[in-house]
Amino acid sequence: MKGKILFSLVIALIVLSLLSGCGKSSETSSTQSSGATSPTTQATSDYDKQMQAMIMEKLLGHHSIDIVLQAKHTREEWNATMDRMIARGAPIHEEEKQKIIDWLLSRNP
Repeated sequence: MKGKILFSLVIALIVLSLLSGCGKSSETSSTQSSGATSPTTQATSDYDKQMQAMIMEKLLGHHSIDIVLQAKHTREEWNATMDRMIARGAPIHEEEKQKIIDWLLSRNP
C-alpha cells in the first residue's frame, strides 16, 4: 500500500515538474523574438497538454498529476524517482523518461 502511494506521488511529481518548466521557457523565447505571446502560448499549451496526457497515462491512476506538477527536483532526483517507478512496473521507456524529465526541469528552472 505504501509503495503504491509513493509510486503515485512520484509520478505526480514528475508530471507537475514537466508541466511547469516547459511552458515557461517556450513563452520566454517566443516573447523575446516576436513580442507576441498568443501563438506561442497556444503552442506551449498544446505541448503541455501532450506532456500531461503522456504523464497521466504513465501514472496509471495511482495518484494525481498535481503532485508531479508541483514538485521541484533536480535531474538526478527525477531520474531516481522515475527509476523507482519503472522498477515498480510503470510502463516508461528510456526515451519517454528523458523527455518527461527534460520537460519537468524546463518548467522549474
